[in-house]
Amino acid sequence: MILIDLSQIMVASTMMSMGKDQSEVDISMVRHMVLNSLRMYRQKYHNEYGELVLCCDGRHSWRRDHFPQYKAARKTNRDADSRDWTQIFGCLDTIKSELKEYFPYKYIEIEDAEADDIIGFLAKTQGIPIMIIYPGWNG
Repeated sequence: MILIDLSQIMVASTMMSMGKDQSEVDISMVRHMVLNSLRMYRQKYHNEYGELVLCCDGRHSWRRDHFPQYKAARKTNRDADSRDWTQIFGCLDTIKSELKEYFPYKYIEIEDAEADDIIGFLAKTQGIPIMIIYPGWNG
């Protein structure tokens, strides 16, 4: 099983596709980058680990209920940023919907969980070889 933190891939693709002075995102480019990343990971690891499972952040993390300052700096940074975050999040929601509806990948999103919660649960409980894809992680 190949567990992918879809939120990380989508945000990384979005930021890479936008220039520093660009306020809006090109959904076609982000879609291309996300799909190309997923294809590459499947090609590279499918024979050893099986199919992709896209794990996605829910809208409300349980962590915010217990730790009110959890990721609070991100909102502050977005508010100070010139990018159109409403448009960016709309673009990401569209791509997630397309992946869920039109692609053969398993897709898991739980309202109060983050992708890493889902990945941790599946990695601990499945008892099969697992590859975890978390772009940007340096651990």
